[in-house]
Amino acid sequence: MRHSFLLRNMLRRSRALPVLLPLSAVFVSLFLLFVPISSATQTPRMSLDWGTADDTYNEATNSMSISSIETCLTTDPPGNNDQHIHPAYLILQGVEDMIGWQARLNYDGGRMRPASVNTAPFTDSRTAQSVAFTNLPIDPATGVHRDLINASRIPPAQPGAQTAAMGALYAGEQTAPISPDSPPKNPPDDTSYSAPDGGILATIAIQVLAGQAGQPLLTIDLDDGDPNPPGSGLSVFTSAGLKQIYLDEGSLFDGFHAEGSTCVPPVIVPPLPGTNGSPGQPGGPGAPAASGEPGASGAPGSSPGASGSAGATTAPGGATGAASASPTSSPSRSNAAGQGGGSNDGGTPTWAYVLIVAAVVAVPAAGFAAWRYRSRLPWFT
Repeated sequence: MRHSFLLRNMLRRSRALPVLLPLSAVFVSLFLLFVPISSATQTPRMSLDWGTADDTYNEATNSMSISSIETCLTTDPPGNNDQHIHPAYLILQGVEDMIGWQARLNYDGGRMRPASVNTAPFTDSRTAQSVAFTNLPIDPATGVHRDLINASRIPPAQPGAQTAAMGALYAGEQTAPISPDSPPKNPPDDTSYSAPDGGILATIAIQVLAGQAGQPLLTIDLDDGDPNPPGSGLSVFTSAGLKQIYLDEGSLFDGFHAEGSTCVPPVIVPPLPGTNGSPGQPGGPGAPAASGEPGASGAPGSSPGASGSAGATTAPGGATGAASASPTSSPSRSNAAGQGGGSNDGGTPTWAYVLIVAAVVAVPAAGFAAWRYRSRLPWFT
């Protein structure tokens, strides 16, 4: 009797299969549709680096190398008490598919200030072009680098709190291969360039005003949008279109200068997340966290912001009038703004839709076939 009951129960369940299988397909489809799809994570950070001799561009290999990031420059006593210039690089790390960038600098205009900016400080003699990280990839359609669109707004020197803005983006249609990565993707979507440890966005001529020898630490505050919006950030190419990322203070590392004195405390840029301080990566194991260093919010030595001063109206990817998308970009490109120092591109890859279609179509078809030929299947008899 027990065996007969089990057989009848199994038979009743088998008759429900044509209904249960399509329902299960619907549930699987909904699951695939709403489960987050993993995508590349942006972890950008921007730094001022005085060690220009250690950071290089090699035109033979079209590559950039960042050996270390020196955010504080010390000169021997008694220091230079005259007005003079020190060059510094603007470095970007932890980015994928960058279209353009902008930087907000706050400072005391009577002590140390940005005098000018060069957004393409290197020369590729093979193409007779000026280049930076922004246009480092070679366009496969033309065999040359993209042109750059750049802008800056630096007020004349004046004692007290001042603010400046600058930025650049590459011209033309935006795609993933033409938008540079650092470190590279695995596998890379373009092999015409290399920037494994960071990219050099620009050279900034930092002017030290007269009378600063032996004075307290001089500061260029690489800043977010408080108190002078918009702040430092970048635009990246994603599967959903152009995305803007604004950097918070924990992702921005200021520039300091001790004219004839010593940098105290020492300023160390920690390694990127997921690295072990390997050669080419700034910092190393045990390096202090960003929140405990100059350049972090509330850290000592930060330059006052220019409250009430005229701030440039910009968006990541261009500064003071430079558009956040190039004039020749695709008209279907969306301009979704994103806030915060890290962001996923948010796009759903093609394979996710393939799985959804397979779940909706293939599973019910298999259920119908099983019911149609149930007499040939041992568990239906």
